[in-house]
Amino acid sequence: MAMRFPSLEFWQALERLEQEKPISLVGEAGGDALIGLSVDEHAFMLEFEDGICEAVALGGNPNDMDFTLSGPEEAWRELFVRIGAGDDVADCFDDLVGPSASIQVESLQDEGIELFASRRPLLEAFFAEAGALEID
Repeated sequence: MAMRFPSLEFWQALERLEQEKPISLVGEAGGDALIGLSVDEHAFMLEFEDGICEAVALGGNPNDMDFTLSGPEEAWRELFVRIGAGDDVADCFDDLVGPSASIQVESLQDEGIELFASRRPLLEAFFAEAGALEID
C-alpha cells in the first residue's frame, strides 16, 4: 500500500524499519542529532540517539535543530524514487542534498553544516530504508 508523502506516517514507517534493523555506525557518524526536515510547508523532526532514530514528530523549533534538510516536495520525491529504484544512496545525496542542491542543508548554529557532514552516513543509512516504502 502506498504511503502519502509528505506525512508523519511516512517518517514513522521509516523509523520503524530502522528500529527493526538498527543502523550500526561507530564514532561521530553514529552519535546524537536533532534533524529538521522541511518538505515545502511541511516540517518534521528526527531525533537520533547513539545512531538510532528514537523519535519522529511534526514540526520542531528550528532553533533546537542541529541542522535542517529543506527542499521542495519534487526533490524529496526524486530522492526516494531513486533510492527505491536501487540507486546508490550516497550518489543520490551527492546529486540532491547539499549547499547548492535541490535539498539544502540549513542551520542556525555555526557548527550545523559540519555536523551534517559527520552525520551524513547516518542519514544515508536511515534513508536507504525508504526503498522498502511505496510513496503516493
